[in-house]
Amino acid sequence: MNRGAWDSDVNPDGGLSADLSSARLERLAVERPDLWGEILEHPNAQPELWQWIAKQHAAEQPTPDDPPEAPLPGRLSKRATAVVAVVIAVLLAVGGAAASLAATGALDRWFGEPEPAPWSDLDA
Repeated sequence: MNRGAWDSDVNPDGGLSADLSSARLERLAVERPDLWGEILEHPNAQPELWQWIAKQHAAEQPTPDDPPEAPLPGRLSKRATAVVAVVIAVLLAVGGAAASLAATGALDRWFGEPEPAPWSDLDA
């Protein structure tokens, strides 16, 4: 879209020039949908152009049959959030169990006493 071609039609305040013809407004509506609001309020806009803009605007609106939008970047879907929560809960449970076993000395019974380090007898 070449906005420069329409610069003379748009006033510095964002409004449209009052002397635009209906044909020019039609071309502007096709090329600059961002100006539809101003075009609809223009005194030279014809009812056919109003109807065309309304039809185009309705076509752009999502329908109930449209697929849901993807989650925003950096955000997880509800299912992914649930999976992450379950993984964290399992990790906390395993970590808590391991800490309890280590505190009671049960891990030593399961895995035996650790071998002394080869350099531990150097101090003697």
